[in-house]
Amino acid sequence: MNTKRKINFRVWLALVIGALLVTVMAASVLAQAPTEPLKLTDKDNGKTVQLKPGDMVEITLPGNATTGYSWGVVGVDESVLKQVGGWDYTPSSDTPGAPGTYVLTFQAVGAGTTDLALGYKQWWDEKMKAEKTFEISAVVTAPAQEAQKKLTKADNGKTIAVNTGDRIELALDCNPSTGYSWEITALNTAVLKQVNDVAFKASSTAIGAPGTCTFSFDAIATGASALKLGYKQWWDAEMKPDPTFEATIAVNTPAAPTAAATPQAGAPSIVNLTDKDAGESVEIAQGGALTIRLPGNATTGYTWGIVSNDVNVLAPLGDWDYAPESNLEGAPGTFIFTFKANAVGASALQLAYKRWWDDASKPEKTFDVTVNVESPITADMPLTLGAPIELDEGDNGSSIAAEKGQVIVINLNCNRTTGYSWRIMRNNDRVLEKMGGSRTQGEEIGAGGLCIRTFRALRNGSSDLKLGYKQWFNEGGKPDRTFQIHVDVGLLQ
Repeated sequence: MNTKRKINFRVWLALVIGALLVTVMAASVLAQAPTEPLKLTDKDNGKTVQLKPGDMVEITLPGNATTGYSWGVVGVDESVLKQVGGWDYTPSSDTPGAPGTYVLTFQAVGAGTTDLALGYKQWWDEKMKAEKTFEISAVVTAPAQEAQKKLTKADNGKTIAVNTGDRIELALDCNPSTGYSWEITALNTAVLKQVNDVAFKASSTAIGAPGTCTFSFDAIATGASALKLGYKQWWDAEMKPDPTFEATIAVNTPAAPTAAATPQAGAPSIVNLTDKDAGESVEIAQGGALTIRLPGNATTGYTWGIVSNDVNVLAPLGDWDYAPESNLEGAPGTFIFTFKANAVGASALQLAYKRWWDDASKPEKTFDVTVNVESPITADMPLTLGAPIELDEGDNGSSIAAEKGQVIVINLNCNRTTGYSWRIMRNNDRVLEKMGGSRTQGEEIGAGGLCIRTFRALRNGSSDLKLGYKQWFNEGGKPDRTFQIHVDVGLLQ
């Protein structure tokens, strides 16, 4: 009798354990099941959606495949949002010629923001404009990382020691409703990488309330960086930043108890100057980018140009770019010059503002600055590894090998007077950093010329860079031309 009870208990216990295992396994499978995709329709046209890496988006749009029309991708940054497969079409009935619905699926693959544009057209006709368009803005945010170092205005002027991989947050008082904003004026991007957009948190719900602007950075390499920011209305070239913030971020270097042992920051790899910096002497790291913005008015026939410069030390990246203050005829604007710090040394750079076709014309204004190019202070900082890589349309489809810190200059035929321009359609900006805007070289009004895009190899990795040439105000049209290269970035052994 006792034996029988013992056997029954063992059987019962085995059955209970088995049931528990089945329940746990089922729960595990359910926990690993993918979340439901975000489902959108034509009613969601123009919306902004918030996603996390791995999220799926399913877009259902009306159409009729029997007409030869279909929905397709016009533009998207595939490093952020990537299409999964092609489209699926379901007719509304079995009646010949019946309309139906197209379903296109996308997956969020990386943190960032991208505009997804879809067009409805007969895709074999390259000249056809889309009959209908659908657009959303996708914001993909990676899970929040706790900051190891939280800085405020109280840290102004200090040296901050962190470790590689640390997240640094800098919170500063601000009020965007006044037109003032904080902008980074110096940063060694080989040591610190800005992550996410600037986050604003208002102090109250009142309209125009002040608050806090928070910048986030990741320490990506051993070394040091001068972190400088200024607060001003940035469209006013005459205004000086007030207040300013400056700190030295030392990565993987312990804070020393005495001033003599305090780690010193290397020269910044990004330096921005205005006419207020005339007569100054500035430092920049070898391989870095120098941008100079000077006020002027191109409609008067006056332009800024280079009078003297040591191009072996400071290499101009294309011609100047011009940004008018408004669309009003005759409006003044800003001339923008970009240089690469090509070799260690000093250059006495002088720019002049004059009518260059008039040989007898004297400069109305000049801008002088001494630029000192310094070697990086650690082996992990960017090196200058030869001259910039110059590419043109003959390099379309090529694979390019670059070294960290090297500059890539792409020269493409264009004519901006037609409303066409080159824009970035795809790029891994963690590897390949865009430097400045697109500059144009052309001699006569209305004449075609070269559009010049400049990039800097920021860190080891690869990027599939794609540029498109079209009238971008025409949302439905495909680019008339595209330029694509694959860039591999790695350090010399």
